[in-house]
Amino acid sequence: MSTTDDQLSAISAQLQAFLATLDNSVNWQILFLAGSTDDPDSFDKDGGKTGALGYYPVVNVSGQTVYMPCLARLSADLQVVRAEW
Repeated sequence: MSTTDDQLSAISAQLQAFLATLDNSVNWQILFLAGSTDDPDSFDKDGGKTGALGYYPVVNVSGQTVYMPCLARLSADLQVVRAEW
């Protein structure tokens, strides 16, 4: 391979990584708005299925999967806090 081919391959790999990150971000934004606390495809805050659902997996910038709450989960948690006050 020539240097130009190597450079194009490197740029292509970077572009693919960027597009994957962008896709993950868009998917998370959709789930944040449309997710629910009773969605069987959602998780609890630890990534399990036994606790309060409404969390969705997101790959952070370090490549780790974290579970982020959807808007409905945040609202439900806020109602619990208000009730305890």
